[in-house]
Amino acid sequence: MSPSSPVVFPDSMLSESVDLEVDCSFHYNTLRYASYLFDNPSVASGSYTDFSSDPPWAKVLALPCPKKAVVLMASRKILLNRMSSRQYNEPKNLKENSSYRYQNRHWVDVLKRVDLDEFYLSWCSELEKNGIPYMLINSSNELYSIIQPGQITGLRFNA
Repeated sequence: MSPSSPVVFPDSMLSESVDLEVDCSFHYNTLRYASYLFDNPSVASGSYTDFSSDPPWAKVLALPCPKKAVVLMASRKILLNRMSSRQYNEPKNLKENSSYRYQNRHWVDVLKRVDLDEFYLSWCSELEKNGIPYMLINSSNELYSIIQPGQITGLRFNA
């Protein structure tokens, strides 16, 4: 994929004109459905690892184009640190700056309620179930080393 390839956010696929015939990346927040379930306990049911129940993910799956995934993985401690210090959401057009404030407390609360070990394993299972090849990347530091799928169970992401 070329560095100039567009990044598409699933929630914008229907509201914006997006050319899905070109090579592009879909930015899917895997914690999005967990956030929805935690925020709407009276209407929502199911598990935060039931990704197929998330409408934006279903939109991505329904697309006829071939798919592959890059999964960035880090421990709870590192993610909490990043979430706490983050100021802005990434803009829909990554070439621009965002003026949308990041909801630190909200995402920290979501992450604290998620079993990351189970979560990452479930996401990999979801990708496999849908025939989507994936690469796991350790995003804990600037080395971005590859994690082999068999190594996941030995890593402790909840720490």
